[in-house]
Parts: sequence; C-alpha cells; structure tokens
Amino acid sequence: MIGWNKLQINFKSLSFSILSGVAWANFGNPQLVQALTLIPSDLNPGDQYRLVFVTSTTRNALSTQISDYNAFVDATAKAEDSLLKDLDTTWNAIGSTSTVDARDNTNTNPEENIGVPIYLIDGNRVANNNADLWDGSILVQIDRTEKDNVVDRTPPFGFTNVWTGTNFEGFGRLNDELGTNNPHPVRGIANLSGISTGQSWIAGSFNIGIDSSFLFAMYGMSGTLTVPSVVAPSTPEPNGLLGLLTLRGLILAGTVSKSRK
Repeated sequence: MIGWNKLQINFKSLSFSILSGVAWANFGNPQLVQALTLIPSDLNPGDQYRLVFVTSTTRNALSTQISDYNAFVDATAKAEDSLLKDLDTTWNAIGSTSTVDARDNTNTNPEENIGVPIYLIDGNRVANNNADLWDGSILVQIDRTEKDNVVDRTPPFGFTNVWTGTNFEGFGRLNDELGTNNPHPVRGIANLSGISTGQSWIAGSFNIGIDSSFLFAMYGMSGTLTVPSVVAPSTPEPNGLLGLLTLRGLILAGTVSKSRK
C-alpha cells in the first residue's frame, strides 16, 4: 500500500496561479493556508512581495477620511468572487487625502524603507521596490482587477479613470486630494489607457467636467506577503473521491514525494 509521508512544495516551479485548497484542508496544517496565496514565479521560499489591483467596483471621492477608501479596497479584495479573498493581509488604497499621502498610507515611502517587489495578480512585476514605484513610471499598467480581469476601456472615453488624489511621487496632489471638491475639474485621478505606465498611472491629465461625486475605481495594495516553505505532516493514503481531489490538489501544488509503508 502506498502511503503519503511527505509533501514538498516547489514554489519555484509554479507559474503565477491559485493553489488548490483541497489538499491543504485535508492536511489541516495552518502553515498550508498561506500556500493558497498567489505566488509570483520569479520568487523563492522566504522572499517577500506585495500585490496591487484596480477595483472592479467604483465609488466617489467625497470622503476626507483615508480609512473610508482603505475599507473600500479591502472589502473589494475580500469579496466572495475575488481571487484575493483568502490572502491573510489588509488592503490599503493607493490614494491621498489632504492629511495622508499615498506613499505613507501604503507604507511605500522610499525615505522610510526600501520595500519589496510589487506585482499584479497575473504575476507581472509593477515595481522593484518603493523608490521604483514613485520615480514617475512603473513597469506595467495596474490594469487587473481582483478577479484577474483586464479593466474595461470601452468608449466613450477609451480609458478607465481611477481615483488617487496623488502625484507621481506619492504625495497628495495639491487641491486635488481625495475629499477635495473644487469648482475646477479634478485632476487627482489616473487614466488607465493603453500607455499608462508613465506619470498618468497615478496622476492623470486635466479632466473637464469631473468632480468628486463621480464614480471611479481605485487601486488597492496588499501588505507584505512571504512565499512560504511548507512540509506537511504524515497522513493516511487518500482514497475514494476525497482522495482523488486531494491528489489533484497535490499535483497542482508542486512535487509530491511518495514512499511505501
């Protein structure tokens, strides 16, 4: 009879994908819950990283409290249909109010810490560290939602607006921060067009007729995540339907080492 006495997860061999939760539930190891995270394929066990997304939901920018925007992106990331819902992290908005800058709200202030690589949900790297995030350009657009869908860029605009209230250095954009409803058009928004990897990823162009009551998406950023290194305890040989599902989960997860009893 073949028994399962050791499970080793080779995260380096994984593409950026969602690991099956069936196997983890059967082993009952709290460490394995973290293996349900989305792991970038260029990272190794022990490496740290962060994730960003653009919300599929929208809201206005009337509130002056950064906590309201943080709660919005956190709830979106943890919604039932979100691929991010099982991650053990808190999500903050990449946004600025008149009292809180985006670089501080997301703990990406390069003057305070170097930071870690930042990725999209599909595994593409957005920035190498905090300084890279706020140097005026990013590596790829933040155009993936919490469901791993690409944002809609259909007419009439041909792009998606995102509330940020922020300039390209991560500070609040003077008089255009979130919660500011000036009589002139709001410019503290991002324009997700086909070329928005320059400053417009965070600070868009002049937008005629837009005020803080409009409903736009927002960017969300995770806390710091760590690629786990997991060895599961011994468990009896799986059998029946549950065994097949567990086996499928193990194969999806990585390399399975088997030995005979």
